[in-house]
Amino acid sequence: MKSVYNDLYEIITNLEGCEEKIPQKFIDFIDSQRDPDYISTIDHSVDLDSQELSEDLISLLAILGITYLCPNEQTRYELAKAFYANEGYDSFTNEDYQKILSTFDYYNEVFGPIPFWKVSRRR
Repeated sequence: MKSVYNDLYEIITNLEGCEEKIPQKFIDFIDSQRDPDYISTIDHSVDLDSQELSEDLISLLAILGITYLCPNEQTRYELAKAFYANEGYDSFTNEDYQKILSTFDYYNEVFGPIPFWKVSRRR
């Protein structure tokens, strides 16, 4: 599992505009979890969509997307709705949205403020 942190760190530190949106505490945490013997296979000359990414890495990227990379609250809602549909659920309610967001309250408290968090949590 530690190798996934190497890949995530590689992505965060090399995607333009990504690193400044993520709290330094979170980046430091990812850095501290890396495997010193693993060399990331992320190829920056190829879109991430075209690379074979582990399910763990995709999950961590989804967490980053819904927490720190969404440009606004509406995008966060739409992304959460897409996650829910991807899991095979037919409907998506505000209660479902709040349930998803509640899993990330810890990130907000430990790593730093998540943009639009108060707005999202009151929706």
